[in-house]
Amino acid sequence: MDKAQIRQHAAQAVARLAERAVQRGTGDALDDGPIKPGWERSGADFGPSIKPAFLRQAVAYYDVAIEIDPVEQSFHYQQGLVLEQLSDFAAAIKAFEAAVDIMKEQDFPGGQTPVLLCQTLIERCRAKLCGTHDPGAALLEGVKKQREQFGRGDPPDILFSALQKVLAAVDVDKTFPCCPDSRSASLDTGEKAGMARDPAQPMIEFAERFVWLMVEQDFAAAHALLDTEMASACPVAELRQNFDALVAGIGEIEHIESDFTDLRDDSGEERHTMIYLSIMGSDDHEGVAVFLAGPDEGLRVCALEWGRP
Repeated sequence: MDKAQIRQHAAQAVARLAERAVQRGTGDALDDGPIKPGWERSGADFGPSIKPAFLRQAVAYYDVAIEIDPVEQSFHYQQGLVLEQLSDFAAAIKAFEAAVDIMKEQDFPGGQTPVLLCQTLIERCRAKLCGTHDPGAALLEGVKKQREQFGRGDPPDILFSALQKVLAAVDVDKTFPCCPDSRSASLDTGEKAGMARDPAQPMIEFAERFVWLMVEQDFAAAHALLDTEMASACPVAELRQNFDALVAGIGEIEHIESDFTDLRDDSGEERHTMIYLSIMGSDDHEGVAVFLAGPDEGLRVCALEWGRP
């Protein structure tokens, strides 16, 4: 393997760290509930909520990847998408322009389509900087261009007609306003009937948040999510000790997966929920079962089982 290949592999490894940071900092696209503490509205059109700290970390990772391999256009493109989510539209424009320059120099595969895509994103970010961007109109215009490119009767033509009907039925200015700070309204109950959330989702998200707090070494915040009895039986120091012992051999923690939810009646009166979470590391993986009690708005961790079954 020569030095150029080594640089490419190193840059790709750093880019994967950026991708993981984006995954951690991007919410559920179908989550129409209130913005959670520490999360914000995305600057991307129709985007889910974001956790800016993770996305800024992703931008920094892409900076390093670009420093190692500056002619990989995908790093610039992906960084531009993250910057747009962060509403840093000026920086996003520069990233997209860098991707366009590289594609033109390299005679990039796919003809003009990738270049045109980046140019569309540049125009969109410029309109957002000026405060003139209309996401609904931009979406229709994009599909219209695809229809003209591929010809009438093709899938883009069908999609264009469908989008016209959807956007005619929805108040786009209220549902998807241009300014991220003003996004407060959402689809009404009738519009969301086909997108109902899994009733277990709030509990899964709570359990994942609890484990991520421990991953980030914020054991005081994680301890605050325990119920009174559990908090008394398991002080902060013990929580830290148990978790650190659990993950000691799995390497760098990359992501968490909720494998299953088990509803079990432990007391005969109160129904507890168990969320089993797989903690995936770079070398191995481990698991923890998080038992929850209480209503969605008052969930607390009432028991923990460390380790894989």
